[in-house]
Amino acid sequence: MLQAVTLFLSLSAAPALAQAPGDLQDRLALAGELKDVPAQGTAGPSFLCEGTTNLPNGVSLVANLYYGKPVEGRELFRGNATIKGGRFSHSFPVFSARNFPGPYVARLVYDPVLQGLEAPNYPRTTVDLPLKIGGPQDIDREGQAVRDQLVGEIRALLAIADEMKAKAVEMKGKPQADREAAFTGWHEKSLEISARMDTRKHPEYYILNLDLVAHTAMEDLTAILISAARCFVRDQPDVMAEGLTRLRQSCEYWIGEIGRAKVQDVAKLAESVEECRSIARKLLESSDDAVLPARRRFLELIGTLDKSAPVIYHDIILTISDRAASFFTAVADKSPDAKATHAELDRLLNRFAGTLRTHDQ
Repeated sequence: MLQAVTLFLSLSAAPALAQAPGDLQDRLALAGELKDVPAQGTAGPSFLCEGTTNLPNGVSLVANLYYGKPVEGRELFRGNATIKGGRFSHSFPVFSARNFPGPYVARLVYDPVLQGLEAPNYPRTTVDLPLKIGGPQDIDREGQAVRDQLVGEIRALLAIADEMKAKAVEMKGKPQADREAAFTGWHEKSLEISARMDTRKHPEYYILNLDLVAHTAMEDLTAILISAARCFVRDQPDVMAEGLTRLRQSCEYWIGEIGRAKVQDVAKLAESVEECRSIARKLLESSDDAVLPARRRFLELIGTLDKSAPVIYHDIILTISDRAASFFTAVADKSPDAKATHAELDRLLNRFAGTLRTHDQ
């Protein structure tokens, strides 16, 4: 079912260049809607932006699509819509199977500088048309599927590394020419993985801020793999093993980072902060409880907060992490300072939770 939100903007404007003031309407008008268009038959899904205006034929509107809040340079799709008969329409084909859930904004811009000399001299005008598909649960579900896909590609590199390690034992002492075929096969497999992870084919990586991992990090991991493979060809097992160890450590790091989902709903982050408060309070009240499991869960929650919360809260989270380290140390050492340290930590957490609850209000 199509979803749409309509906005109307009317602004005072100057008369047209080369036209008398009375020849123009006094106000620029743009009314439009952004729609979710599911895939139909052989046609893939898209977003449709259309509406009406009092601008004349031939005028061009900049039409860009964003996920979440519009940020210049983070466009999902860039385009232009041309006015014809007082109407405009522009399609944004972004995804291949279905449109990813979440908040979208189509930003329309009328800029007289980009028009011909006979165009109306209205001031530069921006109109945002929002659209929301699904809810937080849909975003979490679809996002997890994308993360699982990316993790699977990283594990595919590790599978090549395991094969290389076994092959090195099997071909110990064999001539270099016999090793070249194995190298060629691994190189081709790595190219296939890179092709599957092309961020141009997966805008979901861009939406979930995984594009740098899928592109830059994977380039680095592949380079380590190929370097180790060249050592295999040269029969340098020790150097090869060192490269594969580095590869595994890097892959495991990225698997952990990707697997930790980013919470999309800022208000829900407050619940994580409250859980941190509960963990610290229970640990203080029951000093016989094991400190390590409580600390591990606390750090897991803080890691998710740091990854998910808006960047303006980064310093606050660092301060909380510092105070938490002091608290857990005090409890483990059964220090008399534990109570005072907890009071300071709880005060920080309580204030942060309140700030998150009012973030979008």
